[in-house]
Amino acid sequence: MVCLGRFSPGVSVPKKKSTLLDRVRRFASAIVKLFIRLLRWVWDLLHLLQARSRGRYQVKRVPDGDTLAVVDAKGDRINVRLAYIDTPEVAHNEAERKSRKLVYKSQFKWGDRAKDRLQDLVEAANNEVLLTLVDTDRYGRHVCEVRLANGTFLQEVLVSEGLAQIYRQYIPKDCPSLPALEAAEALAKRRRRGLWSDEKFIPAWEFRKLTK
Repeated sequence: MVCLGRFSPGVSVPKKKSTLLDRVRRFASAIVKLFIRLLRWVWDLLHLLQARSRGRYQVKRVPDGDTLAVVDAKGDRINVRLAYIDTPEVAHNEAERKSRKLVYKSQFKWGDRAKDRLQDLVEAANNEVLLTLVDTDRYGRHVCEVRLANGTFLQEVLVSEGLAQIYRQYIPKDCPSLPALEAAEALAKRRRRGLWSDEKFIPAWEFRKLTK
């Protein structure tokens, strides 16, 4: 006697054929999962764009190579100091502009070039920048990492072109941006770009001590 629910050894059990309804259900399930993933991707993208929009600032003036005057979405004016770098000084009065001292001429030449380069970069981006606040300085300026909408890190550009130096006195060793800046500076030195080609140039922080 064969008990119900048991099968004799060696007897194959026919597989249940997949019906059209089963295939439709699996297809529909795959479509739903794909749609959910797409919604999540769109949501993440919108969140990123909104975050960037909140961080956008309009540049109104470029006083020198490491300073920007910007306005936020409310129209409030903010003075920004580019974090981690120091660019050569620009002349602040007629006497400085007319000085015949070689150290002055060298400083102001590269200071003007850094200022012009920063101006060109922001103008090419419709005068819009993204700011990441790092600190505030004793003058009340916002010390920030400054990027363009396409992700260009302005500090890295200026350093790589020999128009700025890393301001190590004001940059922590665990700063995530430090490796990129150090690589940019090493390359600029090696290829003698910008101020690295000028034997008369002294760092801006040393120049300021001379003129106090």
